[in-house]
Amino acid sequence: MVMERRKGGADALALHETTNTVLLDLRMRPDAREMPEARRAALEACAAAGFSEDDCASLDLALGEALANAIVHGARRMTGTAAPPGDQDVRVSVWDYRDRLFVEVRNSGHSFDPPLPPYVMPSPDEDATHGRGLPLMELLTDALLVCRGDIDTGGASTFLIKSLNSDER
Repeated sequence: MVMERRKGGADALALHETTNTVLLDLRMRPDAREMPEARRAALEACAAAGFSEDDCASLDLALGEALANAIVHGARRMTGTAAPPGDQDVRVSVWDYRDRLFVEVRNSGHSFDPPLPPYVMPSPDEDATHGRGLPLMELLTDALLVCRGDIDTGGASTFLIKSLNSDER
């Protein structure tokens, strides 16, 4: 896992109102064993930006779902050839801008047409083992955006957005 932290802590809080401050930029292999470190780093960035413990916990759960989707559905599947180094990486970026925290999870998998919101939670009666991630992310954040990558190069990005003091709205 490669991680770069930029302008965190007090620097981020001082610039919080006027600039787009990158708090975390990390690249990880599409391997579930790397998720805890990525989630921990994002939690630290969330706390450094001044978000409440509850908001950070909600964002952490949503990030877990986004990372799982990127690993399970987004890893580029190449047959017969090895992928170039870094080609299958999952990237996690965290930045704050105007009292909002943005988390982007980007993968290099095959491009797809993301479903349109609202995302409906499957009934508990259903035997579905998938289909709960997007509805959970939508419930846990103030805004969710899922974008496909370029049609030729593939990939997708999931943006999780949390507003500072979102519980006061």
